[in-house]
Amino acid sequence: MNIGDFFLTVIVFIIPVFITGLLIYMFMSSKSRKNHNQLKDSLSEGVSKKQIK
Repeated sequence: MNIGDFFLTVIVFIIPVFITGLLIYMFMSSKSRKNHNQLKDSLSEGVSKKQIK
């Protein structure tokens, strides 16, 4: 097995893993950002309700 084959194998293995990891990371970060926005909205709602009272 020469170095060219080795690099080809490494690239073929790493690229899908890297892309999958990136997709999972983006999915998780967008999910957590959504939850964070929901939390912020509920907090601001609570504050506005307190101000009304």
